[in-house]
Amino acid sequence: MPVEILGLSSVPDAGETFVVCESEKDARNFAETYITESKEKLLEETRSRMSLDDLFSQIKSGNVKELNIIVKADVQGSVEAVKQSLLKLSNEEVVVKTYPLTELTPFSEDRAWVEYDKDGIIYTGIIDTDGNVLYESDGDFEHKSQFLDGLSFYVRDTDAGTICGIVDIDGNLLYESEPFSDGGYKIAAYGEGHFLVTQHIVNFDIDEWRYGTIDKNGEILNEIRTDELLSSFSMRELDLECKYIGEGFIEINNRILYHIETGSWLRLPFGVGVYGDFYDGYTIVNNNEYNSQDAVINADFRGVEEDRELNEAQGVAFIFDTGYTAYYSEGLALRNTSVGESEKTEYGYYNIEGNLVISLEQYQDKEIRGGYFCGGYAPVIMKGADNNHYVSVIDSSGNLAYQPIKIDFKDYSTFNVSIYESLSASSGYLQVAVEGEKKIISPDGTIYIPGIDNLSVLDGLTFGYISGGFMTMNPEDSDTITNPCYISLDANTIIDSVKVTSTDMDTIEDESWDEETSEDTSYIVPDSYDITGKWKSIGDSGFGQAQPGAIVVFDGNNCNFYSPNDTYAFYKEDDRYVLDITSVLGESLSQTVNIIDDDNIEIAGTSLKRME
Repeated sequence: MPVEILGLSSVPDAGETFVVCESEKDARNFAETYITESKEKLLEETRSRMSLDDLFSQIKSGNVKELNIIVKADVQGSVEAVKQSLLKLSNEEVVVKTYPLTELTPFSEDRAWVEYDKDGIIYTGIIDTDGNVLYESDGDFEHKSQFLDGLSFYVRDTDAGTICGIVDIDGNLLYESEPFSDGGYKIAAYGEGHFLVTQHIVNFDIDEWRYGTIDKNGEILNEIRTDELLSSFSMRELDLECKYIGEGFIEINNRILYHIETGSWLRLPFGVGVYGDFYDGYTIVNNNEYNSQDAVINADFRGVEEDRELNEAQGVAFIFDTGYTAYYSEGLALRNTSVGESEKTEYGYYNIEGNLVISLEQYQDKEIRGGYFCGGYAPVIMKGADNNHYVSVIDSSGNLAYQPIKIDFKDYSTFNVSIYESLSASSGYLQVAVEGEKKIISPDGTIYIPGIDNLSVLDGLTFGYISGGFMTMNPEDSDTITNPCYISLDANTIIDSVKVTSTDMDTIEDESWDEETSEDTSYIVPDSYDITGKWKSIGDSGFGQAQPGAIVVFDGNNCNFYSPNDTYAFYKEDDRYVLDITSVLGESLSQTVNIIDDDNIEIAGTSLKRME
């Protein structure tokens, strides 16, 4: 039976033994003895390990092929999981290094495109859900697509011009184009084994835009050719917002569909919009030019001939006579009465045959608004009798999954961004603010902060997208020193850095580790020293958050050297300077600060250079 325990000063380790004592005094004595013994055991383990200097000396001499790694995690119990994952990688020739994340994208098919700082250089890479780098390249990319069918594409600018590439789920580069300015392809979308590309051919005789598809190896599938329909829409280079919507169709700017099987471009009526991806063979388009009638189309749709109405086109399965569609997903369309219509359309979710499946009319007095379905749930928001806003989710039968929960709310634009978009990939999870704190609501109505119960870990971060069981956490503004990270919805994993492995021990000898310089480095112990300010980690190795290239700030009370929001004390003790750090979880450690000069110090093998 679950129990609730109060009065703990910190979160216990996973698997910790619960001991019952006869009195508070006995409990306190037992705890103090246990803590003292644990610290002594940790110190004894530390003494038995070699220093970084010793490690590199022995690696260079060939006596050892082992790299000690400091594992840091903010989630209780995850340290052991990370250690076990690293042990599985261990063999005589494996090196693992970690680098801080600088930019994130949502996970898809257990893969995510990220950017990270590697020794002061920004790299773009693909990671798995353990943070392992599967593919990397220096520089940032203009566009990185989500993974679909185990494939992803990118577009990037190089000194030679814009190029694109195709990568598989294992990080293998399958194809890279010639520069676009030299007649190379630029990929705009992917679906069913076809990559839709643009090609611009310019020479003395012609200035021509061509379009077609290639496979994952760059071989032409559908002929790369000009098309009058695109020219009539004044389209040239295809927008990177082109999207595969299923059933062999790629949507371009809500105005044209590309049919992969036939390689043909299909006209949509002026002002038309595709409301969502195909689901069970159907989707809905808006016939804005013709009385705002929405139409259900199937895979047989082949476009609308010029000057013809949508209901005369092949593949139109049903026409809604009244109302308008807000969203369409998982076979259900959220519809309402159009402005100016005399005939009322009951507010709710309709199927592709025009039947009302879920009515929201009973909540109209509460100004209810709904979102679109994903994973069997759709978000709803409404105003209570107390004039506050409440949220919940409904299932495909229209049942509220839990009693509406009061949230901090200003206007419906916030609903669109914070709830509707995030839910599109979250299967019932909502991101909201409750009583001034950032929270997640799970599909069963549980309110929590993923990964940790201490909000200070999230300082400077804001919730992003939910996808693949992870939520992206991004800096609130460009001045925030905190690096972005992923937090798993099951509260077991935080990914704040990537792990790069090398199987060639000789690469260690080629890196910028200079043994003579290290041995000759002299330290000073001035009468006073001020550590406050902004520092950059400039060495080949790092500690905690201070990985190579990371920015570390000491503000007099807090720092981000070990974890994102430590408290610290810096003082002189005999003939050395000491930095005592306490993390938000109550973990404490003490490190000697080796001072080289006013602007350079070393802490725990990490070289820091003062920036300001």
